[in-house]
Amino acid sequence: AKKVGKWDCQPYTVISDGKPQAEVCVAKLSDMGLTRDDLKPFIGLSEFMGKQMAGMGQQASPMASM
Repeated sequence: AKKVGKWDCQPYTVISDGKPQAEVCVAKLSDMGLTRDDLKPFIGLSEFMGKQMAGMGQQASPMASM
């Protein structure tokens, strides 16, 4: 575990083509004062953008698919 600001989180390394591409630190929503409902607008936007990119023949980055 790691601490970022005042939040505890679990660090992960995103690997693509066998190489580290990014690092993320995942915290519990409840620890951050959020609920799943708070993320609905972001999830909707992400789904919309994924469809738009697929329609243009572009592939989303690994981070976008997370």
